[in-house]
Amino acid sequence: MGIGPLFEDESSLLVAYSLDGDESMSEATVEAFIAANVDVFDRETTLHDWIDPDALDRLDWRSDRPMYLLFPLWDHLVLVTPGKVRIYTGP
Repeated sequence: MGIGPLFEDESSLLVAYSLDGDESMSEATVEAFIAANVDVFDRETTLHDWIDPDALDRLDWRSDRPMYLLFPLWDHLVLVTPGKVRIYTGP
């Protein structure tokens, strides 16, 4: 799935993390930050402080509908699409 004009300039992309098997989207988001060498355990806030992980996991990411979710997290932008989490430098 293409993300169209949303992020044509990939220069701020830190990591593109592909989901592994039955991994939840919230788990994949944390793993993407770890892959980008961001210490998520040394933060004053948690994923839950920024976005509801249960709601993120309940979205139907396996459907054929084109969809994405973009949100700020730990001084970065997170772009979630079916099967992939992208971490960009902050806004």
